[in-house]
Amino acid sequence: TVLLPITESVFIDADDPLIVEYTKDSPDGVKCRAKFVSKSASAFETSSLENECNIQFKSSEVIDIEQPSFASRQYVVVYYISASLEFEHSNHKGTEGFELQIDYGTTLHIRYPSPVLNQTGVADGGLVPIVIQQPVLYLANAHIQCLTVDCSLERKYILKTDASPSEFGIADKKLDIPQPIFINVAAGINADYWW
Repeated sequence: TVLLPITESVFIDADDPLIVEYTKDSPDGVKCRAKFVSKSASAFETSSLENECNIQFKSSEVIDIEQPSFASRQYVVVYYISASLEFEHSNHKGTEGFELQIDYGTTLHIRYPSPVLNQTGVADGGLVPIVIQQPVLYLANAHIQCLTVDCSLERKYILKTDASPSEFGIADKKLDIPQPIFINVAAGINADYWW
């Protein structure tokens, strides 16, 4: 489960929230991809094995795409992601472990910002800064199971997330949460409007 905080300056179109890649092998489109990435220097190939990835976008409220930033508020959207991958463990006994990497894309639209009111903003060419928050991995688990007859391995794991460390009794641990993105966008100058 991935949470994406949406500031008042941007929005996601709920009717078209994900970037879809169309290929001859996937006429219905690919919305996400899952793969294993080796932590060691050696490559960790899974191209010959079966991979499947599904993603769903959810918002608890109606997203008004017409509102300007000064008439909007912050909210959070959710991405539910599930993936199934197969690989041969015997080919990777020398690796130092691996990470599950899931790639997907979403389009953020910029809302019309508040008009510039002071001379500093005018001197900056009418550009104003807006903040875009990074996604947060809120909940994740993995189920590993052997598919061969001579193997009985089956394990379930709760994976490391960006959740608050205090929830797990390790409040002193500093998490590496991505910093927000700051960009400058053009805004109108208040004196140019007749209102």
